[in-house]
Amino acid sequence: MTRQKTVKWGILSCSRVAKNRWIPAMQQVAGCQIAAISSRDATKSKNWAKQFHIAKSYGDYEEMIRDPQLDAIYIGLPNTLHYQWALKCLTMGKHVLCDKPLAMTSKQVEHLYQTAKDQNLLLYEPYVNAYHSQYDQIKQWIDQERIGNIKLIRVGFSFYFDRPGDIRYNPDLGGGSLMDLGCYCVSLIRRILNKEPVQITASQVIHPMGVDWSTFAQLAFDKDVVTSFDCSFGYHGGQFLHIVGSKGSIESDVPFRAESPVEVILKNSQDVLSISFEPENTYVKCLQKFQEKLHNDNFDDQFAIFSINNSKVLEKIALAALKSQRPLD
Repeated sequence: MTRQKTVKWGILSCSRVAKNRWIPAMQQVAGCQIAAISSRDATKSKNWAKQFHIAKSYGDYEEMIRDPQLDAIYIGLPNTLHYQWALKCLTMGKHVLCDKPLAMTSKQVEHLYQTAKDQNLLLYEPYVNAYHSQYDQIKQWIDQERIGNIKLIRVGFSFYFDRPGDIRYNPDLGGGSLMDLGCYCVSLIRRILNKEPVQITASQVIHPMGVDWSTFAQLAFDKDVVTSFDCSFGYHGGQFLHIVGSKGSIESDVPFRAESPVEVILKNSQDVLSISFEPENTYVKCLQKFQEKLHNDNFDDQFAIFSINNSKVLEKIALAALKSQRPLD
């Protein structure tokens, strides 16, 4: 793809995250054009097309994917449908940006990336928090050894959720805290350490509908590094990141959804430094990275390796938690 070509996108499903995040972001990114939108409800997709000034609307997902004018598809369907529709998009020659989790098993994730490689297409499972500027600062402090060797990482991501009928309650649609929130925690820990865990223990609280309502996990890495996270829809714990080193620590009060200002604090024997960041649109920055790779024909294995390994860790956590589950009181 040449640098000058506009990327024509199709939006697959009229989801809340598409409406509130991805469509507004696409409308801000240069060289990005939303050319079509689809829903199984033709009236809904037509209304959304009118609202967002999108030229084409479809009442059938596959019909939109077959549109020869489209270059890339964004998929915002329930979790268990990601694999099926990402595979259809790839086999029909479309680049794919698919919400996390890319699939429900690591074998499915591997198959999708192999298909993308065989078709010379770009596939990406975006963890948009990684594009926030706070992580450039955190990486700089770690590389400068301002906290010494990392020994402990604690991460949390939770909020009280009470919306009966939502897909998060439905095990058949991939609901539950681990695949909705815990995947963020795992990706963040792995990104900071740039390695994989060697031992995993976990426990879960199971909602009467059959999904994990809370997940607690400990991931041990080599060199005596221990990490842990909790994620839940059952309590309002907010979000946090705490990195403890042999000489100091780093804290972030908003490691994931940074619609509000973020404060990152470094503490060691010499310094207590606090740096504030204004709200950033990480969806825009993520799209810019995706389109940069498209324009440069850069379809390396960077995205694939990270997503495949993340899915493997999530599988191990779910398996470990089977030994320690209890019902929601």
